[in-house]
Amino acid sequence: NRQNTVCSPIVNCLLHNTSYEVYQEVGCLSTDGLTRRADIIVIDHQKDLDIVLDPTIHFKINEQQPLEVCREKQNVYEPCCDHLGKQYNIQTWKIIGLMFGARGTIPRNTLEILKNLKVSDKAIIAIVSSILKSSLSIITHHLYSLYFHIISIIIFSFCLFKLFCMN
Repeated sequence: NRQNTVCSPIVNCLLHNTSYEVYQEVGCLSTDGLTRRADIIVIDHQKDLDIVLDPTIHFKINEQQPLEVCREKQNVYEPCCDHLGKQYNIQTWKIIGLMFGARGTIPRNTLEILKNLKVSDKAIIAIVSSILKSSLSIITHHLYSLYFHIISIIIFSFCLFKLFCMN
């Protein structure tokens, strides 16, 4: 799955930091009763920093989009903080939406967050590579699908032509 190709390299790097507790795909309940699944939870005992990380891949359309994605993720996960607080005995959570561009771009603020969490350059390159591979696969699928639709229309049109014009 495309999301896992972003999450896995991040989680693997975070697990190398001994001050972090890292959890992936954590189920949580919002105050309005909705069930959510936090992609990555990082608990840093040394810095007293507890983070919900939610990476997402979007086709980047403007410079404000990474901030909009972060706000969107905060709106989704802030109502889950009470539940997460009880689950991990932590009261304050920082919610961070990490945006990655569908064309392999990484916005500056996402890159800064990854660097602050000590995610390696190798992992970042792996993320970009997997996003590009996935995007190319999607494009290829759409092109082949379009190609087969066009061929089907041509064959259908030819059959109609033969049926009505040959009689």
